[in-house]
Amino acid sequence: MKAKLALSILIIIFVFAASLGATMAWFTDQAVTPENVFTAGTVEISADETLVINSEKMSNVNPGDCFVKCFEIENEGSKAIELRLKNFIGQWNFDNANDPVYLVPVPGSDWVMKYNDDENGFDFYYTGGPVPAGETVQLCILVIFDGEIMGNEFQENIFTLNGNFEAVQASNEAPSEVWGVNWDTDWFAMNEEAALLAGTDATYAAYFYEGGTFKFEPCAEETNGNGNGNGNDNGNGDDNGDDNGSEETAWGGDAEGDGAAWWYYYNTGGNETQAVWAGQTINIGSVTVSDPVNGEVTITINLNSGWALQAGNETVKIQGYAENDVPVSRPSPGDFDYKGNQLVVTVAEYEIYAIHLDVEGSN
Repeated sequence: MKAKLALSILIIIFVFAASLGATMAWFTDQAVTPENVFTAGTVEISADETLVINSEKMSNVNPGDCFVKCFEIENEGSKAIELRLKNFIGQWNFDNANDPVYLVPVPGSDWVMKYNDDENGFDFYYTGGPVPAGETVQLCILVIFDGEIMGNEFQENIFTLNGNFEAVQASNEAPSEVWGVNWDTDWFAMNEEAALLAGTDATYAAYFYEGGTFKFEPCAEETNGNGNGNGNDNGNGDDNGDDNGSEETAWGGDAEGDGAAWWYYYNTGGNETQAVWAGQTINIGSVTVSDPVNGEVTITINLNSGWALQAGNETVKIQGYAENDVPVSRPSPGDFDYKGNQLVVTVAEYEIYAIHLDVEGSN
């Protein structure tokens, strides 16, 4: 009997304890983990041709002619980058035993050149980087048609240069991973002659250098405004010199163009008579665009006293655009539809006109 009573008491205690456990409450709380957002950066570039010295000769090349082609590369992404021009190669439209064309970065730049054995072209590496987001750099390349080996077989034939600008993020040793052994800062630090030797053979380097001195100084100096007087070019083809006969790049119109390099354009929605600007800040004349007739307009350019077009067949270049197609950076005049040397020109009707002039001042 006592055993049954004890067992009953234990059952009662267990049930009571269980009932207490079922009804007990605890203090609790919770917090949401903050959202962790990782946004990948961007690597994006644009490249425009900004200057061609002796461009008027490109359609009528002579043995011994010298040219300078300048490109402006803008970092339009969010990441700092390293740059190169990959496989810049020239090709003739016929088979020939000797190639009379020599290329080299203009001395004093932050570019070095290596010959690409795999693709028979030249790679140009920018050594002044990394290039921050939003910044631009310029590459100027000297192109020489050697007078001694450019014989009659080259007459009326065509030489074409092509290449691709490439960018890679500057961080985490990406250039070495992507570009391999060619990305070698040891040879970047060499003097210009040694760097050229590192990328080519001694014969090619000797063509440009003799005893450490660059042999084509007059042609190369034109990129600094020294080839046509004592001016000081700003790298955009705009000679700001104060000497007689100084040469300038000019743009017609009152609307200031976008981009890192200066330019102006004519908006037909503005005043009928608008300014012609040289060296960015010098008003050297005016330009007007007539009302359209049968889908065409006449553009009339008037230059002030003391200013004239430079000699050449393509000193006036004009390109029309729809209003919503205005370039976001300075366009390349070499791609314009109209190329000539007249100050009165009839062209197709557009809302916007980029009007590029090669001019010279006599005062």
